[in-house]
Amino acid sequence: MNDQLVVIFGGTGDLAQKKLLPALRKLYSQGIDQPVLLVGRSNSNIHGYIQDMSIEDYEDSFLENLYYLSLDVKTGDPEDLRDKVESVSSKHGIDTSYTFYLALPYFLFTYTSSLIQDAGLNTNDSKIAFEKPFGKNLETAQRINQEIDGFKEEQIFRVDHYLGKELVENILTLRFSNPIFQKIWNTESVKNVQITMAEDIGVNGRTGYYEEAGAIKDVFQNHLLQVLSLTAMDQPDSLTSEDIRDGKLEVLEKIQDIEPEDIVLGQYGSKEADKDSIKGYRQLEGVKQDSDTETFFALKLHLSMKNWKDTPFYVRSGKMMDEKYAEVNVVLENSSDLFDSKESSENVVNIRIQPDSGISVRFNSKGSGGIEDLEAETMEACKACRQLLPGAYEHILEELLNGDRTMFVDWKVLEQSWRITDSVVETAEHQETEFPNYTPGSEGPEEAEDLIDDENWIKLNRRSNLQ
Repeated sequence: MNDQLVVIFGGTGDLAQKKLLPALRKLYSQGIDQPVLLVGRSNSNIHGYIQDMSIEDYEDSFLENLYYLSLDVKTGDPEDLRDKVESVSSKHGIDTSYTFYLALPYFLFTYTSSLIQDAGLNTNDSKIAFEKPFGKNLETAQRINQEIDGFKEEQIFRVDHYLGKELVENILTLRFSNPIFQKIWNTESVKNVQITMAEDIGVNGRTGYYEEAGAIKDVFQNHLLQVLSLTAMDQPDSLTSEDIRDGKLEVLEKIQDIEPEDIVLGQYGSKEADKDSIKGYRQLEGVKQDSDTETFFALKLHLSMKNWKDTPFYVRSGKMMDEKYAEVNVVLENSSDLFDSKESSENVVNIRIQPDSGISVRFNSKGSGGIEDLEAETMEACKACRQLLPGAYEHILEELLNGDRTMFVDWKVLEQSWRITDSVVETAEHQETEFPNYTPGSEGPEEAEDLIDDENWIKLNRRSNLQ
């Protein structure tokens, strides 16, 4: 890794305070000690910034590597940015190697990239990272991508922090380095695939964004389509970022248009409790009283791929559900007619992304009775139980500094993701769903259970057993 200056735009925001600075601090403790210039709209100097961000307890040696510039990316003078960047770079013996991180809303991406270019800082050694979401639909994403064309695609790193989670990256390793899984990962053996991302909290002060986006644009367009493509892609020719990109792109291009009956939408209502009552989504400040914004969705998707032609993929996510977890369940066909199918449990390969990331396999074994007395057993490999795994942003930032684009989103993949998402949103708009339709602390609307033909959503409970 070469020496480089990290420049974070949006340096006074929540993302910088809660994710980026802690991740950089952790990398610093591992010997990755690049200087960091934080750009924000506060009038504070670096000492005021440290107090405002409540990071006084960080190591002095780390804080000495932090610098601050007060600058509005829409109206700021490019010379001010250039002078500060060159001053800090000179102090640390850095030539023209800059890594820009835009922890900003998408509508500031063009202003900021233009500011960098006008300052003459788009060098051959520079990189630029854009935090998600990259646009609010296909049209805005395409426009932004055209407006930042002063940067080459190989310089651009589009962030989806979900790709930095250990078990998401481990999906390819699990699938393609183990014959036990590789041989069964196809439509002949797999009955269905279920991908769930559940949250037990609401929108947490993000009502302005959420009213515009909704749950589908918030997590399906990025996190869940990325997980789906890694789960379904054919074996790539190599593990280079280009070959993995091509594999993911093939999956996304083969997702068939969704039918209205394959979409379930939900919005959580209020809940009265003895101690703490929970407000419904429509009761939150900044939300219209008749808002039709979904806080839950469940989708049934089909892929026109040889390996998956008869296997449905179910994807769901929601706010204010019974607990926070994210996982992939690959449900296998019961191919044996030797035992009573009513007594046997489906074999399941479970990839648990969070919490306690790991891999579990459910299978049938003999119970305490005779040979036909079947009992479900679970074998589990809890990776997070054995070692402290790096956080998603820690992983993302390290790969960004290394210039490895594998866990970032290529433009072709992003463009196709938005194309799919816009189609799903457009189809969903024709539904007439009466909101609110699920209670906080539940698993979402009852209709979501009916989406899976003669089956149930499989869920990993806290005791690490599949139920």
